[in-house]
Amino acid sequence: MDGLRERSRLGEFWRRFKKNKPAVAGLAVIILFTLAAVSADFICDYDLQVIGQHPVVRLQPPSAEHWFGTDGFGRDLFARIVFGARVSLSIGFGAALISVFVGGILGAASAYYGGRADNIIMRILDVFMAIPGMLLLLAIVAAFGTGLDKMMLAISVISVPGFARIIRSVILTISGQEFIKAAKACGSGDLRIILRHILPNAMGPIIVNFSMSIAGLILVGAGLSFLGMGIQPPNPEWGAMLSEAIPYISDAPHLILFPGFALLICSLSMNLIGDGMRDALDPRLKN
Repeated sequence: MDGLRERSRLGEFWRRFKKNKPAVAGLAVIILFTLAAVSADFICDYDLQVIGQHPVVRLQPPSAEHWFGTDGFGRDLFARIVFGARVSLSIGFGAALISVFVGGILGAASAYYGGRADNIIMRILDVFMAIPGMLLLLAIVAAFGTGLDKMMLAISVISVPGFARIIRSVILTISGQEFIKAAKACGSGDLRIILRHILPNAMGPIIVNFSMSIAGLILVGAGLSFLGMGIQPPNPEWGAMLSEAIPYISDAPHLILFPGFALLICSLSMNLIGDGMRDALDPRLKN
């Protein structure tokens, strides 16, 4: 019975989501980026087109042989952008997953228990929110070093307080309702109530904020790499590629345009998906 109800909810969600054409277009673009990132080894020969540098063809404009042109070392820009999608999408999705998981636990515990637990958790998060995000991010990266896993953890640190506050506000409206009191009266434990009753009813806002945060986290990761504190050259990452292109901006503008366009399209698509999910999950719009 529960399975039928869940399938019905998913069917209703998809029916309403697909009415939003920009959101569907954004979903199609993200699926395309994800497929390109997963199958990058089959799309491009990284060893031949990137590692095997060809100085003779450096700074070539887009052509039939090099679709996006070549960079200052003669590396194929299309291959670098395709492989860079792996890094940028991993940063966005990975940091968002960590943030929503940790923020969900902190926000749920703070809202459910209240009192001293709420004050302690919120004041600790206030300390993190009082520090400028980029400054804190640079300090964490400087302390622990660069790398994909360390970048995701560092970006998650500055994202967790926002997620925790949003989830706390949602759960505060749920934890005082009658079905929660009934679950307590039946002898259900706190963990069971949080996992079985509270979080499932808060999933709508959580999913929407998760999807809409991915775009911002991708841009944060790109900005960190652009400053030289993220993914290090010669590893392909869209922000690092923009930084490498600065000396050639007048002679080879395609080095700026294509990585920048990839960032723009990916971020815009994730925002469109978030808007579509918000509208599809909003009970006030069901009619």
